[in-house]
Amino acid sequence: MDEHTRLLIYKLINKQLLERVDGVVSIGKEAVVLHAETDPCCPDTTPDTALPKECAIKVFKTVLSEFKDRDKYIKDDRRFKDRMGKQTTTRKIVHLWAEKEMANLSRMQKVGLRCPQVVKLKNHVLIMSFIGENNVPAPKLKDADLDEDDAKRAYKEVIESMRTLYQNANLIHADLSEYNILYHNKHCYFIDVSQAVEPCHENAFFFLMRDCENISKVSLFNFLDLPNDFFIL
Repeated sequence: MDEHTRLLIYKLINKQLLERVDGVVSIGKEAVVLHAETDPCCPDTTPDTALPKECAIKVFKTVLSEFKDRDKYIKDDRRFKDRMGKQTTTRKIVHLWAEKEMANLSRMQKVGLRCPQVVKLKNHVLIMSFIGENNVPAPKLKDADLDEDDAKRAYKEVIESMRTLYQNANLIHADLSEYNILYHNKHCYFIDVSQAVEPCHENAFFFLMRDCENISKVSLFNFLDLPNDFFIL
């Protein structure tokens, strides 16, 4: 983590948004996720806007190589394409990527989808509710240990969530797989939605079919005798 990022997080602690920042819980190609706890004395909260006790701090990496294949998800997205130009810096692209994740999560929350709750965005640092408990992150769907009944329920929930995402949130995840779904308290949570696009995106159909194919190949579901419900999205 660079000095600029450390300073951003320190300011969030100083402003009493965060009380404590713990260790890293996940490292991916595009971001590092840390566990943190919010400050119960945060001056910006009310009974109606209470912060989650445990938070995930998603720090998007500011290295160009990590985003070399991601500009297509921004420049062809009507919501962000006007903010992309030939002179757009790497840092600006990363900030847009983080903002896009916040916008997509907020849209998902509004239609009742299970996903991290947005707390705050500051440049390339996104603070969300922590999916897990007591500093232990929920397992990815690929690592979840489910019996047959729970696996069937998880399958149906994933399909229904994909349908709601498409029909109600007007979004396609565009990178959905067993790696981007967390299993917590017998429910599935969609994560990592920076690349999610609207159905009007020129590659929307390709992304949708790829998501469907990825879910059809989830190892947890392979042994189940289930109908293929994708084509009623």
